[in-house]
Amino acid sequence: MSFFKIRIYSTSLIIFFLLITACGEKKETGITDSILPRAVGFDFTPKDTTWKNLTIREKIGQTMIIRVYHKDHLKEFGTVENMMKKYPVGGLFIPDWKFLNHKPRTDVIPNIRRTILEYENASRFPLIITEDFERGVGSTYYEYTHMPVEMSLGAANKPELSEKFGNGIAKEAGALGMNWLLHPVADLN
Repeated sequence: MSFFKIRIYSTSLIIFFLLITACGEKKETGITDSILPRAVGFDFTPKDTTWKNLTIREKIGQTMIIRVYHKDHLKEFGTVENMMKKYPVGGLFIPDWKFLNHKPRTDVIPNIRRTILEYENASRFPLIITEDFERGVGSTYYEYTHMPVEMSLGAANKPELSEKFGNGIAKEAGALGMNWLLHPVADLN
């Protein structure tokens, strides 16, 4: 059994366990209804009910973001389409260590874009495409702007710099194909 299958099965088992334990008997909290404020009803009608037609496997898959190990996925499943049919995940993390060694170096960025497009085309649903880029896209890919560490923004004490910093990274990451950045985070340096 491959590492990928073991990871999917173990994650599914954990989610299943959490759902089962969360649906158990009501626990005594010591708080009576007279202490709690009365809940106000909200008439919510979802505009998109597509999720109701998903299988339980697809619903669980939509909660998962996997690392893109493109060559490994092709080796194990034959095509990205086969992998996405078996594991309909909701998002992808694009690890730079799997792309930076691509030869020639000038083809790294086009290769990332092609790979993202291949997964997006194979998915029935829009994907979350994510990376870190705490110091900007240029800290990993020299074709983009290399930004300072985030701690320097705090030291400058100018909120407008932080806004420009965030906007710049968002635009460059979007141009690369990312639609969700995993920063700012606690690792400021």
